[in-house]
Amino acid sequence: MVQTETNTESNLREIYDFVPTRVILFTAKHCVHCKKAKEELDRSLTQLGDLSGMFHISILDVEEEEHLGAYYNVTNLPALVVGDIVVDQGPMEAGVISSHLWKNIISSSTERIIAPDGLTREILVDTSINLLQSVGEEGKRIRPNMGDYVHCSHLQLRSLSILALDEIAGSLLYNLGKAIGKVGGYSGWVFALNPSLLKAVNRSEYFTEGVRGVERLYDHDMALGLYSARDARLVHLEEDNALLRINESALSTGVPAVGESLCHYEAGKIAGLLEAITSEETVVFESSCWGMGDRSCQFEIMPKEKYERLKEDKAKKEAAKPEEDEEEKKEEEEQQLRYLARPEIFTTLLKTILRNINVSVLEGREIRSGVMDNVHITTLQQQFTVLKLADPIDGALMYAAGKKVGDLIQKTEFRTVKNTPSPNESITLIERLFNSPLFLLSGDHLKCEGTAKKDEITFKVFECADASGISNVGLPLCDYKAGVLAGIIEKLTKKHVTAQEVKCPGLGDKHCEFSLTLD
Repeated sequence: MVQTETNTESNLREIYDFVPTRVILFTAKHCVHCKKAKEELDRSLTQLGDLSGMFHISILDVEEEEHLGAYYNVTNLPALVVGDIVVDQGPMEAGVISSHLWKNIISSSTERIIAPDGLTREILVDTSINLLQSVGEEGKRIRPNMGDYVHCSHLQLRSLSILALDEIAGSLLYNLGKAIGKVGGYSGWVFALNPSLLKAVNRSEYFTEGVRGVERLYDHDMALGLYSARDARLVHLEEDNALLRINESALSTGVPAVGESLCHYEAGKIAGLLEAITSEETVVFESSCWGMGDRSCQFEIMPKEKYERLKEDKAKKEAAKPEEDEEEKKEEEEQQLRYLARPEIFTTLLKTILRNINVSVLEGREIRSGVMDNVHITTLQQQFTVLKLADPIDGALMYAAGKKVGDLIQKTEFRTVKNTPSPNESITLIERLFNSPLFLLSGDHLKCEGTAKKDEITFKVFECADASGISNVGLPLCDYKAGVLAGIIEKLTKKHVTAQEVKCPGLGDKHCEFSLTLD
């Protein structure tokens, strides 16, 4: 079976010199586990939706294609090849095939997002100007009726639902942050907050003063009107390494421990900022995070040259070890168990974030101490507009992430709905939720209106946090919200739903409009 070209693949050919990745599933008539693997592959492609067009799928009988089986050194069945690498052989756990496909998609996008183009830079400048006008003396609101702040849980939902797709998405978010740190206009603030940078004359001074400037940027975050953190403190600083603590980060405060760090975007943003300031590549990784059970986020910072040196020394020590000890084996087994449990762990994480919005907005219990629970909408817009503009494929990633959140919203907000609602009844349910105090007070949007015509539903969303104030860039930007709507309607109606944004500020429109097809 070879997959035919989809619309997504055709569009990709126009955007890039695109060659779909070949995926081979080796099976055999006598293989008892191969039927399950075929079903898992079909489910994975259905879940990917249009993104399945990034692959050409072949299901081959290893006994009929002996030369290919020998070429890939297939020794167990079923066997999965992605690209030119055998990524798995033998009985496969549920979700393994889907994970390998997501890894391939996200890895390719991660490579493309590193160098922002002219349009992306223009949007970053636009959002920076919008921010300054919004929080400045002029008080020029981006959203005249709604105001320009959105609950930090909405930021978390967008970011962490992408990370929930696969752990490799952390690299995508890191490179996104790095691109914004380099060209997003923050370096000018760093120089203004730390004038000593202008007196730096060598590499070590640029590094130390640059880190001090980054600390002051986060320490003045509230004064700047961003509210992405409460403050920051330098725990340690030397000429070639530093440890920076950020308190009450909007990206992770209030989330449960999931066994891994979550603020990849923030780490990348710090790295990009320092590269813009010092003209040298910097490596930043999060060593403490709410996602790891901590109550603040700490970032280790060092020049890439030192990082590579430490990495090389560690590799030599590992190679010199006679054999793997019992402790290392146990750690590997625990990591494998965490990997298998990860989808359920992140589902619980997203449920907690949804509950946090209710607790904060409707019950008045703050998630963050010493800083309000809202962030400026440009903080959200810069991340996800740049993600879409840097690589249009990431729009489909955000759609998939939003669909997962929509599924959870349906299960939590509409769990008492017994019978399958009609399209008109589904519209009434969504209007009731999207126009409720929960969504309005959390700053997601001003108003939502729906209409139905046979198996087509249209939603208009006004003053949407994702795109309000954005210039006409020739692209719809609210893929995440399209996914949320599709996820809710699909679960309510028990029909397959495809959602597409047909109007958006990114297309030059005054509001957002989503067209949903049910089949």
